[in-house]
Amino acid sequence: MTGRSVSSAICAALFMTACASTTGGTGLGPSNHATSPGRATVPGEARSGDTAASAAITTTQQHGPINPCALLTKAEVDHAAGTKTGATVRARDTCTYPTPTTAKFGQLNVYVGLGAKKIYDVDRKVLKHHFVSVSGIGDQAHLEEDEIFFRVGSTWIAVQLARLDDVAKGPLLEDIARAAVGRL
Repeated sequence: MTGRSVSSAICAALFMTACASTTGGTGLGPSNHATSPGRATVPGEARSGDTAASAAITTTQQHGPINPCALLTKAEVDHAAGTKTGATVRARDTCTYPTPTTAKFGQLNVYVGLGAKKIYDVDRKVLKHHFVSVSGIGDQAHLEEDEIFFRVGSTWIAVQLARLDDVAKGPLLEDIARAAVGRL
């Protein structure tokens, strides 16, 4: 793996860990932690510490919260990963399609909302990664070596693809992004 792939994988792992810890460690999405005595959090509702922007950026006006695991089919993910991926792992606004331990390595991560935008901003502004603008995907799209970031309305989505073979990931990421945009 390149140094960039390793840093992306580490970033993804840290993000997944942080998301799992904010959801009670289940990795299954928002927990029903009480926001006040006797009152459970309603899925999609802002909790103490959440911002209005967080709620707005992960929803569409017509459909409510976006399920990152519903943006791609298993066949699309397996094709991009170059192997059959395992069961999806969801943590709030993130979906991971991991490689089973018995298969060759290929993993895909989907981030929706503020997390996707934050990864893009860090890669662009702090790490100074090289991006290529891609037309025809949402309202704007930017491709780098192992990731594609795109925006539809106010919703940002990031897709990270990790593979150990020498395949050109750009066309695979563009295809995945187009498929996801079609489902928003």
